[in-house]
Amino acid sequence: MRLFANRSPLQRWWTGSFICGTHQDNLLKQKCMSGPIGVERCAGLREWTSAPEQLAQGTKMTNSSDGKGKAEAEMYFPPNNLAKAIGEGRGPSIRQMEQDAERRQKILAREYPKHLTASIKRMQDMVASGTNIADKMEKIFVEAHDIKGQAGAFNYNLVSDIAICICSSVRESADILTEREDLLALHVNALEWAFAHEHDDSMAVEKSVLAQSLKDALAGK
Repeated sequence: MRLFANRSPLQRWWTGSFICGTHQDNLLKQKCMSGPIGVERCAGLREWTSAPEQLAQGTKMTNSSDGKGKAEAEMYFPPNNLAKAIGEGRGPSIRQMEQDAERRQKILAREYPKHLTASIKRMQDMVASGTNIADKMEKIFVEAHDIKGQAGAFNYNLVSDIAICICSSVRESADILTEREDLLALHVNALEWAFAHEHDDSMAVEKSVLAQSLKDALAGK
């Protein structure tokens, strides 16, 4: 009987990687995890004399449970195609990849204020344009939706909160914004203000009520 085993956690979950060579009708599909290796047990082979991870290709094994129904199996490791494709010792280390990700994050953080400024300017231009209100709201929503998903990652949490307010207002209060286009402009201006004062601790009180003030304006308060 030949026992197919895996040598990596990834292979362990690969469908069809476990096959026993004889007595197909008596196979007991019962997974046994031992260290980093997953092994499929066959009927009559309940306890191995050696740990699977210590077994080399072609190793002969017998069960040692109670001496009854002994069977012999040969350990076989299927080819690791992933290892062949990736290679060993090539490419950056985990630490190098972490450092590269940190470097890229710092670059993005430096550039993000310019992207945010440009986005707010596009929103203000859209408010001031002669485009119909429905198109204005849709394009402003798209800009705000991007901002709400990005700003928090670069420590612009207030900006993200106001962008969320804009998205909610467009989707839930479109009728009010259609009648009161000035309220749409108010939301965009609030976003610009939030960006300008995001890290200004002297404006803590004003920042704490900014989002609620937009909701109150929509409610006519």
